[in-house]
Amino acid sequence: MSQMSSMLNDTCRNAMYISAITKCIAHFTNSTGIQPTVLDVGSGTGLLSMSAAKNGAKNIIGCEMFQAMAAVSEDVIEANQLQDKIAIFPDKSSNMCEEHLEAIHQVVNGDTDSNEDSGGYRPHLLISEILDSALLGESCIISHTDAIERLIQPDDVSDPSDTVTVTSIPIPPLRERIIPHDAQIYAHLVDCATVSSMVGVGSINLDGATPWKFPGSEKCRGGWPLLPVHWDIYEDNHGGKCISSPIAPMSTEDSGSGSCGVSTPTEILTVDFYSGYVQEGESECPSRSSSSTVYATEDGIVNGVLLWWKVRLLAPEIDPDATCVLHTAPRAVVEQVNRGEAQVEGLSKLPELNWQDHWLQVVHPLPEPIPVTAGQRLQINAAHDSIHIWLDVTSVD
Repeated sequence: MSQMSSMLNDTCRNAMYISAITKCIAHFTNSTGIQPTVLDVGSGTGLLSMSAAKNGAKNIIGCEMFQAMAAVSEDVIEANQLQDKIAIFPDKSSNMCEEHLEAIHQVVNGDTDSNEDSGGYRPHLLISEILDSALLGESCIISHTDAIERLIQPDDVSDPSDTVTVTSIPIPPLRERIIPHDAQIYAHLVDCATVSSMVGVGSINLDGATPWKFPGSEKCRGGWPLLPVHWDIYEDNHGGKCISSPIAPMSTEDSGSGSCGVSTPTEILTVDFYSGYVQEGESECPSRSSSSTVYATEDGIVNGVLLWWKVRLLAPEIDPDATCVLHTAPRAVVEQVNRGEAQVEGLSKLPELNWQDHWLQVVHPLPEPIPVTAGQRLQINAAHDSIHIWLDVTSVD
């Protein structure tokens, strides 16, 4: 709730989402000849629902779990005279069932006709903006998986008599009906003593006092979480710098300066929001992992791992030039990528986005700092489940 003002004032975010929603609706209508119904998960003030209503959707169901926000969105929708097209379900989308979909359909459309040709009561498109600085912490995977399994029109038609879940008109595949589409997470090893102090207490001056209950407690570094930071500020005010690259150095023998190459981002994880993860529990999905080799670009001490993400809102079939993209890259990385200096596959351009405070970079402080020399090889092991990301860094050389 506290970040709502920042999000609403993020004109780049809003414009990207409106563009993506418009293109997705047009793609569906051009493919089927019908106006889609839309499910908006985490609808907030109703901005995305209203964008869908104004750009070709037949009707929209917005799910907002915070009762106060749901009430605000209903007032906003009525003020924009869109209450005949948008209905707000004041609860989690996971608590919605087909009976709710039918009841909402009757309220919005004023009839009991399930309109079998356009897919019964199930919405055709799924949109959401439930991303946080660490990408997964607001349960986007969980919410999408549940909606794909229970609420959204499926790809496969297995029971032609089931008019609640089946459409008689071929529709685009799920991957072309879900916003956001997928995301990549990028990492940099960072040299910044302040990062180590973010989770340690050993540097606190206690004037000789010993408050620790157990010996060695002063060395405790917590759970090594992902901590939001404005990395641009850390670079300017705390001497922080990125010192890794996925590109192997040519040679370090002739470089007497302790420097080797330029720090560039390393892709460590890819997440999709359209496949529907097979769940192993009520709110879990199988963990997915990867290992990435990086090289130190200069002598230093690795105190942590800086992470940022890039989200593609639309499937490449709809947006082949990837014009609808959001990211949390630091300013220096955006400039580096757009100058063509990053040399990372799939990362040729990043849009210039305005400063905002609701999506930041995150840093993972290491349990123990790692001294490195230019050209030294290290390995970043990364994994994620439905809401968590784990990291481990080891020296290979």
